[in-house]
Amino acid sequence: MLFRSAVCLKAMGRHPADRYDTPLDLARDIDAYLADNPVSAWREPLPRRLARWTRRHRTVAQTAVGALALLLLLAGAASVLLRRVAHDEYRARQTALHMAARLAANAAALQIDSRWRILEHEADDDRLIAALLAAEAPPAAGEGAEHRWGPIQAALDEIASETRGTVDAESWTVCDAKGIQVARSPRADTIGQDYAWRNYFHGGEQDLEQGARPEPLRQVHRSTVYRSNSTGKLKVAFSAPVWSADHADEGRRVIGVLLMSFDVGLLFRSVDGIG
Repeated sequence: MLFRSAVCLKAMGRHPADRYDTPLDLARDIDAYLADNPVSAWREPLPRRLARWTRRHRTVAQTAVGALALLLLLAGAASVLLRRVAHDEYRARQTALHMAARLAANAAALQIDSRWRILEHEADDDRLIAALLAAEAPPAAGEGAEHRWGPIQAALDEIASETRGTVDAESWTVCDAKGIQVARSPRADTIGQDYAWRNYFHGGEQDLEQGARPEPLRQVHRSTVYRSNSTGKLKVAFSAPVWSADHADEGRRVIGVLLMSFDVGLLFRSVDGIG
């Protein structure tokens, strides 16, 4: 209809300049209209030109539409497949991470349990118990504390030497029942200082104020991270009570605390299996 109206309006234009130049031009537009081709009287929009092309090339158009539909279908299927693959990959990665975390946690637990067992075993060392009991006796005239603590230091040095191949402790320490450090291997100028306030001595969750007089711990304990007075490093200590007698003895008491200390960085590298 638009083609026909355009041809008629141009043919009946009020001004000569608006009409066809010759009857032949009018005839050409009429032929074009009848053949469903563009006419010079009207510039048709792109959608109508596409529609006309589709009518004239129906087979090609149907093939193109079918191909496009198939392409969209394949794209949709590929998208679903890719999402499923990505989801499966994500789940597999999460499962692997969970397994790795569980293995690391188990390894850490085994490392800690192994250190505690060694520590408890060394806390029952007869040499250490005898040396701590002997140090509790009243000092002889002119006898200094260092002299009475000598056997404790000797026993501790032997413990450190014997366990060097199985425990990577940075240092071993003994505090008496009052919290005084009476031996350290390797030795340091901290011997004789009061560490009763440290949670590795009393077994609490946190350190106390200096000068506090808590009771010594009664079971193995892992301390919070603290800064060493002797080396300035951040450390963690595993500690265990040293008892005066066998577990079957009802009158037994804690006569000291045995500690093994670890540099925080080295400890976690060891737990992770790196070092």
